[in-house]
Amino acid sequence: MIIKMKILQSKNPLEILNYVKHLLWDKQTIKELGEPIIYSEHQKWFLALEGEVITGFFVYEETNICYQIKYLYVVPEFRRLGIGDKLYKEFESTIQQDKPIRATTTKTGLEFFKKEKFYITLKYTNYFKVEKNEQI
Repeated sequence: MIIKMKILQSKNPLEILNYVKHLLWDKQTIKELGEPIIYSEHQKWFLALEGEVITGFFVYEETNICYQIKYLYVVPEFRRLGIGDKLYKEFESTIQQDKPIRATTTKTGLEFFKKEKFYITLKYTNYFKVEKNEQI
């Protein structure tokens, strides 16, 4: 499958909702993310699209002390096509790279973060806290 993906950066809640609405109540999506998708005005969203179909999304918030990754999700039928990598690289290219990057991930996402040179800071039964604290 060849994906001609475009990345859309948005803070517009109506635009974001238009693309992710079918994932909001999807039990498998919630299970994989570890929580329901929650929108906040402080979030920055990157949407991966194939035409008008969402293939994945990346959400983060910048605080005074870190960049906190809230969600990194690729729709199951579009996995293993490099979409998560492209979303993460887009994020990296937009930040100032002046503070740590932190995330909470499930076991499913842990390998992705390890590949990106994150290390585990806390380990729980069903999820992990990870951090990347080097200059990118």
